[in-house]
Amino acid sequence: MLFELKETEQTPRLFQNNLLEILSRTPPAVVVIIYLPIVIWLLWYSIIKADVGVWQTALMFVAGAPVWTFTEYWLHRTIMHWVPNISWGARMHFWVHGIHHDWPHDPYRLVMPPAISLTLFFIFLGIFSLLFGKFCWAFQAGFTLGYIIYDLSHYFFHHAKPRYNWLKSLQRHHLQHHFNPKYDDIHYAITVPIWDRFFGTLEPVETSAPKKTEQNTK
Repeated sequence: MLFELKETEQTPRLFQNNLLEILSRTPPAVVVIIYLPIVIWLLWYSIIKADVGVWQTALMFVAGAPVWTFTEYWLHRTIMHWVPNISWGARMHFWVHGIHHDWPHDPYRLVMPPAISLTLFFIFLGIFSLLFGKFCWAFQAGFTLGYIIYDLSHYFFHHAKPRYNWLKSLQRHHLQHHFNPKYDDIHYAITVPIWDRFFGTLEPVETSAPKKTEQNTK
């Protein structure tokens, strides 16, 4: 079954209403089922309907994926870890991202619910259409493929044991963010850690003890 209502230690029940509870749970297969056909459709639309050449479509498609990796970093750092200084700020943060940090191995709350991801899909499609015109369809296809890889990678890092060193390194990078207090406010990138290096969120800031002065030692 794609959806289960069973409550476990890692999958707590959040809503008494069964429909709301189901909507709060998203198995990773849902990401592929929804978005892979969309990627194919966007490429078809770019070539057949928007009359963009195959090579131009391919270039825009390739360009879209790395833009997602920056977007992934930016959303994680500025939105998901934002706690507004208002009475309901902590509660808002809990529903946006705190759930994942409280139950990091919940298999049904590791990928974005479709209601959120589809909303973001159309927001970014609108932005890209303003920026790129008819080339937006291929760019959105690459951007969406980047999203698919991100969500599946995120699930993989929480539930799998990688065999290859580069995957082990990526997994360690993300899990430090969850389980090492020194990395709580860094390691926001999941698929491409270079963004953490570029924006200075790769290594924790070490606070050194104040140096002793001659006056203090007397």
